[in-house]
Amino acid sequence: MAENRLTTLVGEPTRTKNHYNNPTEIIGFKLDILGKRVNFRIGVGKGRARLADNVPLARTLCSKITDVVLKKTHSDGGHIPCRKGCSACCSHCLVPLSVPEALRFKEEIDAAPAYRRESVWGACLRAAQLILSQKLPKLFLHQTEISPARPVDLNLVSNWYTNLNLACPLSQQRCVFHL
Repeated sequence: MAENRLTTLVGEPTRTKNHYNNPTEIIGFKLDILGKRVNFRIGVGKGRARLADNVPLARTLCSKITDVVLKKTHSDGGHIPCRKGCSACCSHCLVPLSVPEALRFKEEIDAAPAYRRESVWGACLRAAQLILSQKLPKLFLHQTEISPARPVDLNLVSNWYTNLNLACPLSQQRCVFHL
């Protein structure tokens, strides 16, 4: 099954411990991003992959696409304030994580030195305590059923979270967990 096979972007350095150095299959594809063709080659190995193992690949793909968008925006005279290392969005709004990203963060935190790990988990616990101590907006309380037909209004959730003025526990630690 493809979802159980370890993958990596061919020709790119990797920081993962479980990198499969001898791919058995190379998958190539091209994307048209704002009129620029971006070529990718992904090596697929025989080794089993965990869900979190795919996060570095996804982040590398996203970085390549983002680079094209940034260059195009700058060449058109535009400006995007976000940049690598900036934690403004983590400090001012709710940033959703996928399950693989959350699992990868946990692995990175667990692999950190004890003082850093304890500091991050402590910040996470304090943030959770603050969130749990707050009253939910009335609109949350009246929504008795959450389903694809009746999803939660994510703008409402994000606005509620933003009003807590709570920075991401990882940004508070001057995060070194770059996936």
